[in-house]
Amino acid sequence: MALSALGADATAGLEVRKLDRAQAGTRASEWNHLAAKVPIASIFLTWEWIDSWWTHFGAPYTPCLLVVERGEELLAILPLAGKWVSPRRDGLFGRVLFLCGSEEVCPDHLDLLAAPGDAAACLAAIARYLRASERAWEVIDLSGIAAEGNLDRNRALLEEVFAARRSVLALAPYATIQGTYAEHLARLSAKKRYNLNRGVRLLEQEGVRYLSVAPAAAAGFMSKFFALHARRAATKGILSTFAGERLLAFHTEVLERTAANGWHWNRELRADRGMIAGLYGYLFAGRMSYYQIAIDPSWDRWSPGTSLIHLSLVDAHAGGIQEFDFLRGEEEYKDRWATGKRPVLRLRLFNNTPAGLLARLFGSIHGLLRRVRDRSSRRVRSRELQAPGPELE
Repeated sequence: MALSALGADATAGLEVRKLDRAQAGTRASEWNHLAAKVPIASIFLTWEWIDSWWTHFGAPYTPCLLVVERGEELLAILPLAGKWVSPRRDGLFGRVLFLCGSEEVCPDHLDLLAAPGDAAACLAAIARYLRASERAWEVIDLSGIAAEGNLDRNRALLEEVFAARRSVLALAPYATIQGTYAEHLARLSAKKRYNLNRGVRLLEQEGVRYLSVAPAAAAGFMSKFFALHARRAATKGILSTFAGERLLAFHTEVLERTAANGWHWNRELRADRGMIAGLYGYLFAGRMSYYQIAIDPSWDRWSPGTSLIHLSLVDAHAGGIQEFDFLRGEEEYKDRWATGKRPVLRLRLFNNTPAGLLARLFGSIHGLLRRVRDRSSRRVRSRELQAPGPELE
């Protein structure tokens, strides 16, 4: 929807204000109420997630938490944070406003926190505010946003005010939870269904149990989960970004802060000597966000990761969950259960200041060079595929 189509009356009485972290914290319940209303609601929009991010990663940033109010009523929140960025490989540089957490903790489906019916008017008010009152930025990097979310559906309101560039970062597979799990599995061949159940039986014969992690055990679970993930990465020679004391402290804090409200959704396979596989996720507004899995490499022959997801989906179909969201990444194993995929997007806005225009030019040059490089790589791969193998020469 464009500003011209929206009409002046739609934004009448709306006030945009910038809050700091302390001010926003006093409105945590209202914040989470709005987070549950967005088209693709998730834990990554809640106050607990974002405030924990501020604690562990927020030092380089200046808060720019924009709220839209009509009188005393809070209608929308756009949680931004600004910092100076030196020129980097993705073409970004200068004074940049990011969605909170988008750089460090890889959240998906970020959005303008608002009911869909209020989103257009609130985003129009924010666009005008950014143009008139909040000028100290070159680029707004809205990364990890939800396709068909509030921001994406109404991006024309931003594009009328600022130069913009939209791109797809990744696809996020998901499984809609409806009917029975047996009906869900009917999509698979009889052999694949047999192998799933056989895998569970073999683990049971080894004394392995499937357990739900109690809220009181959340901190201990996360410590063991990180250790298990690190062990697998070292064994497989994988360079994982899911590592480090600061990231462990962040995820532990989020788990502890959400333990009382039933948002965390952690499962494990446990043998006599401890956890052999763990699933780390969050349940918010009916959507289970599958954040990470950890697997003991010494148990690989039993495929515990496959069995853990299988049993977790049995749980999900038992009630209370509308969608099992695998988040970004098209790993082949996700396709076994996924019923669809949705894009995860990036929308970049460029200020119409000299520095903002320069940042836009820099980004355009970077994008052009990347496309040329990608085309060259595809041509090389094509020649390699067409070249005869040794047995044909």
